[in-house]
Amino acid sequence: MGYTNVIPFSRGADFYYARANNSYLKNNMEEAITYLKRAIQVEPDNLINQFNLASMFSEVEKFEESNKLLKSIVKKDKENSMPECWYYLAYNYGQTDNYIKVKECLDKYLQLSPKGEYASQAEEILSNIKNFQYEFEAKDQQELQKIEKVCSDGINLVEQGNFDEAIKMFNKAVDINKNFIAPRNNIALCYFYKGNIQEAINTCKEALKIDAENIYSLSNLLIFYYKLGNEVAFKNTLNSLTSLEPMHIDEEIKLGMTYGTVGKHSWAYAMFNSIVEEEPRNFQIVYFSAVAAFNMRKFKLAQKHLNRLKEIEPQNPYTELYEGYIKDIVEGKSLFKPISYEIKLPYNSVLEIIKKLGKSDEGQLKKTIDDTKLIEDIKWALKKEETMTKIIIDLIVSMGNSMLNSILIGFIYDLQIKYEDRNYAFNEMSNQEISFAESSNWAPRLKKQKFTSKQQEVLEEALKYLQGEFDLAQVYAAQSIWLEFVKENNPIIKKTDLWAASLVVLVVLETSNCGEETKGEVFNHFSVNCKGVTTKVRKLKKGLKSF
Repeated sequence: MGYTNVIPFSRGADFYYARANNSYLKNNMEEAITYLKRAIQVEPDNLINQFNLASMFSEVEKFEESNKLLKSIVKKDKENSMPECWYYLAYNYGQTDNYIKVKECLDKYLQLSPKGEYASQAEEILSNIKNFQYEFEAKDQQELQKIEKVCSDGINLVEQGNFDEAIKMFNKAVDINKNFIAPRNNIALCYFYKGNIQEAINTCKEALKIDAENIYSLSNLLIFYYKLGNEVAFKNTLNSLTSLEPMHIDEEIKLGMTYGTVGKHSWAYAMFNSIVEEEPRNFQIVYFSAVAAFNMRKFKLAQKHLNRLKEIEPQNPYTELYEGYIKDIVEGKSLFKPISYEIKLPYNSVLEIIKKLGKSDEGQLKKTIDDTKLIEDIKWALKKEETMTKIIIDLIVSMGNSMLNSILIGFIYDLQIKYEDRNYAFNEMSNQEISFAESSNWAPRLKKQKFTSKQQEVLEEALKYLQGEFDLAQVYAAQSIWLEFVKENNPIIKKTDLWAASLVVLVVLETSNCGEETKGEVFNHFSVNCKGVTTKVRKLKKGLKSF
């Protein structure tokens, strides 16, 4: 008997979901997973079903499959409507003892849902992680500090181009803790810079054995395969990288830079522009967005970002340069050529510029300063190009040119610069016995103060002593204290050595833990007695608003 009027039955996602739920309640997990997969095939955009499948994968201890699905959901969920994905990611990483990832995922969950369903559990787990010092997988804080110090020394060697010694330094960090990934990534880059790409690849693979989802290792590996022209390995690595969701801005920047380096400029732009939306005043990210737009040949879009660069940093040397590139290309005066994503001064070498200026006599140097923007660009590079800062400082110090030294002194007095960099410049200049007390090299705000010759002499004597014995903090303190005291009291100075000693003692007492022994050294240096200094210190304190 034939049936010709059968009504076709379409089994939708709800049907398969109901079957999956029924199987789950019967504790038949494999069958439940099968039905959920069918539901997803019918409705591939249904993120709820995907989340349920990820949860089931986790229950049957298929953590890798669960994480892959959760990361896919996070990437598709542009509105961040499913923050619990981050909590479940943390759970999965916890099952494999990857506490670094646990912390990152829980931080992200609490950022998106500070009062969410799992907020209290997330905070409790983070507290436990902190208490047991799992972060960075270091055994203890002292070990972490050792690793950071060794890596910092290694990075300094890289900046100097001393890659062999840098590799030795990073290997010391690896010896301290075999599971610490950052030194291995730096070792890989050193081999790459030396031209030994195969060794760089091998080092990346060693790092990925420890953490298969390390964005920095995978990004480096992708670039290495790109340079080698290994298309199969490149595609496989790219697939691994695109399946990952960056946890914080540093990883987003690394991904954007990597995509740009391998010619995926639209991907790079998407990554950088998403950060710009959150941090519209971040010079570095706006710069990267401009470069990515330029390399996509979207010149109007690039111009928009260049305009923003000028708003953020009016003196930056890039806006004018890249606007010129765009103009010449549009007018047919030059052919298109991609711009590097690295932030570098638009000259062949800023170091060569400094060397050239350093060999000039004072007259030639002044003319160069008056006729060009080179000095302004060097100042800008000191402040903004972190990888070049110490190299530029070292070169300027070695030149022995007072006008170039004045650039560094202005750098040291700029409170907006990182203390570490200012202190480095200060120590390097001190080691070369370059005086900070010369009136021609004083900070502008001190030059404006109309000191009498005696008042100025007090500060000069105090600075000469402090810069040889103490750190930059004490030098600043002496200047600030004396500036305020003179402004408020305009003292008549008779014994400059007594006042200088008193200023030094006050600074030392207020900014360090030095005791009577140090005070005695000050008395001996200035040939003064304790009673006289004590009296002047009281006068200084009494005449200062800050005491």
